[in-house]
Amino acid sequence: MRVFSRAERIAQCVRSRMNLKQFRQFANTVCEDVCALTGCSFQLWDVNGNHITDRHKPHKVCDWLCENKFILEKCQQDDVPAVQSVLETGKPHDYRCWANFTCFMVPIMVADTPVGAISVGEFLTEDNSELSREFWRSCRNLNVDYRQIKAEVSGPRIKLVCRSQVEALKKVTSFLAQVISDVISDQLTEANFDTYFDRIEAEIETLPDEDSRRLAHRIVRRLYRLLLERAQILAEHLQQMRLHHILTPLSELTYIAETITDLPEKCRALGLIRVCDARLRSCVTPDQTLSTLWLSSAGKKSVEVRPLLDSVVNSYKYRLNQDDDIISTETDKNLSLYIVPEHLRGIIENLIDNAIKASNPPRLIAINARQTGDEITLEVRDNGCGMDEIQIERIWAGSGSGANFTAIGRAGAGMGLQLVMQLAAKNWGELQIKSKPSGGSLISIVFTQMEVPDERNAVSDDN
Repeated sequence: MRVFSRAERIAQCVRSRMNLKQFRQFANTVCEDVCALTGCSFQLWDVNGNHITDRHKPHKVCDWLCENKFILEKCQQDDVPAVQSVLETGKPHDYRCWANFTCFMVPIMVADTPVGAISVGEFLTEDNSELSREFWRSCRNLNVDYRQIKAEVSGPRIKLVCRSQVEALKKVTSFLAQVISDVISDQLTEANFDTYFDRIEAEIETLPDEDSRRLAHRIVRRLYRLLLERAQILAEHLQQMRLHHILTPLSELTYIAETITDLPEKCRALGLIRVCDARLRSCVTPDQTLSTLWLSSAGKKSVEVRPLLDSVVNSYKYRLNQDDDIISTETDKNLSLYIVPEHLRGIIENLIDNAIKASNPPRLIAINARQTGDEITLEVRDNGCGMDEIQIERIWAGSGSGANFTAIGRAGAGMGLQLVMQLAAKNWGELQIKSKPSGGSLISIVFTQMEVPDERNAVSDDN
């Protein structure tokens, strides 16, 4: 069996993280905003030379031409050698595309390993100010409206930049690549968030001219706000998730109280539960701190999975029918996960909660944790009522009205799975659901583990 080098393991781990849906959305927003600020195209690539984001363009010229398959292939032929060069050497690469636009790529590095690239292009320079004859010939051959193309080319959308501006743009792109690298390798956390961006802004002040500094500050501050906005959105969403997590035991108590045969005692028990419910709802207030910063949680440590899993499972025995219900667990020996311990506990508790609520006795709940390469998979399988495709789609959409399972008379709204999805994402995990009505569910979370112990604390409050 082939043994992968440390650099290969880091590169493939980053590739998995880059391909997470939430990271793609974040990266597309970044590229779109930076494109609007600079007037140049931006696109993010992974370690295999595949694009992670769309190509965000400042003008429509390439869109018109790339509707033709042949032209699209020519554009790809320009990009492929460039991204391969960056990934092989770990150094920036300058090139001109077939239409004579100036382009360059900057590597994204983690632990001195090239793990991706940012491509910038579709602008002209003072010493390269004309589009190629092949470009204009292609316009004629494709019957593209010449006046429309001419207006776009001579208009303000196509940048004509001087040499110093090109160098400034490269420097700014390097800053952007560094921030993405530190986010994706867990080195940018809420503990050093403001200090980190203060240091970046101090480095920007070393740029040689005022225009370059102004552009760099605008881009870095926009990136700061994007991360902060993401934190605030998650704070509101996780507030609902926390409330759900706290109130789930009360719903269990309500179900038990409904079975009391003595009417006065039943009313008393239900009344006390309602009082507890109201008090808990009034006590839980939104957390607006950076502790909810997306994918950047402080407090991560190496957690042994087996002891924590056993602790959680033991706490659920009171809710099970001792004669009929079975929770089985199986984990790889000495399996550890780099994660916030409270997040792992919350994930396991919510998955078991859902399995219990979705199942009638005799319940069969199987929990498995295993490691394959740099991926650790946590699975919870049950024999419950299951979900159909529409219910699963509602969970992905975060609508708050997801599974709506009704086994043993208790409804679930899918909020627990949304909480699991958020906690997993904060620790570079991806939620997967396999389920069918009356056929039970298999809920899996695949965590990508990055082996960069020496670099984890490289970015600290002291920097």
